[in-house]
Amino acid sequence: MALRFRWIAIETTTHCNSHCTVCPHGTLFQHPLTTMSEALFSKILREIAEEHTVDEHIRFGGMGDPSCDNQLLERLRFMQKETAHLSPHVASNMASWKKRYTEAVIQEQLLPAMRFSLLGLSPERSMRAYQRAEQGEQARRAIDYFLEYNSRSSQPVRTELYTLLMPDDQGEVAHIKEVFWDRVDAFEVWRPHSWSNLFPQLRPTQNERRQCSKLLQPEPVICVNGDVCPCSMDVNRQLAFGNVGEQSLQEIYQGAAWQRLVALNAQGLIETLPTCHGCTFLNADGSGVLIEHK
Repeated sequence: MALRFRWIAIETTTHCNSHCTVCPHGTLFQHPLTTMSEALFSKILREIAEEHTVDEHIRFGGMGDPSCDNQLLERLRFMQKETAHLSPHVASNMASWKKRYTEAVIQEQLLPAMRFSLLGLSPERSMRAYQRAEQGEQARRAIDYFLEYNSRSSQPVRTELYTLLMPDDQGEVAHIKEVFWDRVDAFEVWRPHSWSNLFPQLRPTQNERRQCSKLLQPEPVICVNGDVCPCSMDVNRQLAFGNVGEQSLQEIYQGAAWQRLVALNAQGLIETLPTCHGCTFLNADGSGVLIEHK
């Protein structure tokens, strides 16, 4: 049975160079810092490419930053050669992004687009966002190099940048817009999400609720150890409903654990699960989350 996904995220690494104040990685993440094996990665990609449909892309994402995956270029080259109809998607905070990554991505056309995350530029805002005063400037230099190198290419990669409107913004979003708005192809300003219910102060929870879209049109995260989770907000894999190292995706999605999640969602009972209780993704009205974009 072929499966259809909106997108699939593959957590190729749980290492991250950043300590973002709106991310649970440094405080609440309970698993080892490690990297997905080449064998597991290729198994996953071959199965998806040969048997299933992905409407949008394969995201390199999870609880790590792709710049910390020392096999990143090899994985992208594998996809280009072996699963060319699957579109890879990479987003990075860019503070540890290497120049050779930029050059390879653009020269070899390894990505259709590159997505930058930038939460602070000034030392003061960088400290508030990342707990490191120098990270914003490090990211800016890497983004500048990417944009300059890309501008000289005969086949430039699409560039996207997103930032978050933090509770204590103090004009930092305006500063980032001033520097990058006209230099990237797409620019987005979001409200920080609440990581299900871990940071409830960042987004309000509405009284009127809806079913979980992640269970209606699957957008799974395949974790570094092969666990399959229904949502990127399931930080500690509490809702994992199978493992691709042990089963096929078809077997996993035919299993009782997945069917239980689907049934709870259909019955309006998904928030009886502690991981889902209070999740702002279940808000009936999702407006006001994407604040500005081009």
